[in-house]
Amino acid sequence: MMLDQWLFQALFSLSGRSPILDNGIIFLAVYLPYFIGFATLLYLAVTLPWRRLIQASIATLLSVVLSRFILGESIRYLLPRIRPYTALNLHSLFPELSHSFPSGHALTLFAIGGSAYFYNKRLGIVFCGLSVLVVLARVAAGVHYPSDVTIGALIGLGSAYLIHRSAMPYIKIHDQKVSG
Repeated sequence: MMLDQWLFQALFSLSGRSPILDNGIIFLAVYLPYFIGFATLLYLAVTLPWRRLIQASIATLLSVVLSRFILGESIRYLLPRIRPYTALNLHSLFPELSHSFPSGHALTLFAIGGSAYFYNKRLGIVFCGLSVLVVLARVAAGVHYPSDVTIGALIGLGSAYLIHRSAMPYIKIHDQKVSG
C-alpha cells in the first residue's frame, strides 16, 4: 500500500467513530478557515500602518489568485483526480463536487499564511499551523488524500514567496496630496 493511501486510511479512520469527533472534524475542515481568515485580517488591520496593510492585502490577493485560480485550476484540468470517498466507495463527512488534486483549501490557506509571514512572522506561522489542522481534517473527512493537501500547501507557500519576491518590490503605496 502506498504511503498516501496508508496515511489517508489512518486519518480517515478517525471519522465515523463518534458524533462529537465527526463534528470536530467538520468544524476544523469547513468552518475554521473562516475564523482564522477573519482573525488574521483583523489582527493585521489593527497592527499594520495603512500603507503596509494595503501592500499586504495586494500581496495576499495576488498569491491566492496565482495559487488557487491559475496554478491550482491548471493542475486540476491537466491531472483530474477523483475524491477519495468516491474512488474508494466510502462515506465522507461532507460532500465535495470538484476534483481533489490539489486541495483548493490548502492552496488558498497556505498562500494567505505564506503572505502573512512576510508581514508578521509569528502570525504567518500561527496561520499556517492552524491551516495544517484544517487540511488534516479534510483528509480525515474523506475529501482529500494527504498528497492533495501537501502539494496544495507547497504551491500556496511557493506562490506567496514568488509574489513577495518578484511583484511586491514594484508596488509602492504613496500618499496623494490633495490641492485645494
